[in-house]
Parts: sequence; structure tokens; C-alpha cells
Amino acid sequence: MSKADRVATSQFDDYCTDSKYHEERYELITRYFIAQKAAIGSKIKCAYCSKIIIKKHYRQRFCNTKCKNKYWNFIDSVRKARAKIWNK
Repeated sequence: MSKADRVATSQFDDYCTDSKYHEERYELITRYFIAQKAAIGSKIKCAYCSKIIIKKHYRQRFCNTKCKNKYWNFIDSVRKARAKIWNK
């Protein structure tokens, strides 16, 4: 892990120890894997926003790119820290 990643991670340590964060993270990850296992053509919930969509491709788990990016930024605290720094 680079020095920048360690600094970014330390900024979010307090947030990541919050139990509400872990509950939300678990729920999002669960929705992600349910969407992953679903067959093409079936109705799934977007792994981030829970919008009902029809799975059109075997790798589809999100309703759009915005939800995909928000999901991965929420799940990975290092990525979230980098996104906050770069989007200033």
C-alpha cells in the first residue's frame, strides 16, 4: 500500500468502525452477489440503489455507471478516499 493510500485510509478509519457503515456494506455486497447469480432476462435489484432492472448481460449488476462507481467507492474505503481527493 502506498503512502497516499495509507493517509487516505486513515482519514476514513473512524467512519469504517461505525456499525451502521458495516450493516450498509453487508447489504450492498449481498445485493451484488444476488444480482451476480441471477439469470439473464430475470429481474434484479441494482446492487447500489435497489432499482428493479432486467438483467441484459451476464455481468450486469447495476442500473447505470453512476451506481457502479458509487457502489465501489462505498465498498472500498481506499478508493473512496482517492475519489474524494481527486474530485476536489
